[in-house]
Amino acid sequence: MRDGIILHQAGHPVVVLVHDFFERAARAQAQALGLPELKIYIYPQYKPGEPDAVEEAKAARAAEELPQMLEQPRETSAPVRPGGRARVARAAATAATAPAAPRRR
Repeated sequence: MRDGIILHQAGHPVVVLVHDFFERAARAQAQALGLPELKIYIYPQYKPGEPDAVEEAKAARAAEELPQMLEQPRETSAPVRPGGRARVARAAATAATAPAAPRRR
């Protein structure tokens, strides 16, 4: 949250990604730090036993919505909460095709 606020104050487009479990804490912290309008994307946390397809759907939804949130003007943006388990594989696919960071030995 603090990194997002610092970047926002420096004029960078920012969306903070938060698991749904931490939504209330994230909003409270943004409010307490003087930036209640900070864009927050609420990502549904993994639930044990969920099939991979559910996680892929969440990632696909996030990949679709996050760029749109970055393009929205700050004043009109509202926090986005994916509606249901099947919302949110493009992000996963993008991450999977991105060059891997070198491993430390």
